Amino acid sequence: MANIPNMSPEDRVSIIVGGKFTADGIGQAAYDQIISAVAADPTAHMTAFEQLFLTGRPNRSAITDLHLVSFLSNMRQHLPDRVTAAAQRLNILMTSLARHQESEAAEVESERGRDEIDRQRSELQRQRAGLDQLLRRA
Repeated sequence: MANIPNMSPEDRVSIIVGGKFTADGIGQAAYDQIISAVAADPTAHMTAFEQLFLTGRPNRSAITDLHLVSFLSNMRQHLPDRVTAAAQRLNILMTSLARHQESEAAEVESERGRDEIDRQRSELQRQRAGLDQLLRRA
């Protein structure tokens, strides 16, 4: 793995939300270095998260497949007010995507397309459940 201390906050956030952010997935030393870097500068990492995932048009695969809610849950200890605001924004994006998927599901004709929509809907539902839990703790 690259030199973690020299990575940008964006790179570290991308690793965290990517799905393999465990000591087994990236190695204990890299895992510990990322945790330390985030704790040393939570504001920079939260800003990176917001820029990557909460600005502009929402990225469907980021919203459904990445571990965005997990990142926010872990950041709550550092920046609770910012995490709440980001979670509310993410909730709006997820609600919008869910509405879009509803109309899209009616238009898809292939079985493969329907299967992918169903997979995305299931993932989005799982993400939204975690987000609801995070927002209830706010």
